[in-house]
Amino acid sequence: MSPILLWMLIGIFGIGFIGVGTYFYSAKWIEILYLKDKDDLDFILDTRDVPPRWSKRFAKRVGKMRERGAGEKRIERVKSRADRYYLHRMNRIKALARSDSYYQYNKTAKAVVQRDLENISVEWKKKEYQHEPY
Repeated sequence: MSPILLWMLIGIFGIGFIGVGTYFYSAKWIEILYLKDKDDLDFILDTRDVPPRWSKRFAKRVGKMRERGAGEKRIERVKSRADRYYLHRMNRIKALARSDSYYQYNKTAKAVVQRDLENISVEWKKKEYQHEPY
């Protein structure tokens, strides 16, 4: 067997192993992210509030800013950034509810969940939610 053919075979198998490994690694992370979004969906529907996983880093940031004596204007900027982040994540959760396989087969549950999420989203846009982790 010629050395060139041998190196070609080694290269093809190497690329194949890398591809298979990347596929399984990506599938694992997609599953983890999907399950976290499902947990967030359940939390929002149960409490109508922002999941603590979303607000933890903003609460920590505001706490540090208050310790350091930052002005209220800067703190309000972080809070408005947090509100935009919450609404962005809510849009992602609404998309998940539209495409989730459980809700595809149960049309009534899908309609109720989408209506509830839309109402909660409107409340959050009006800043009528109770969440104040700061």
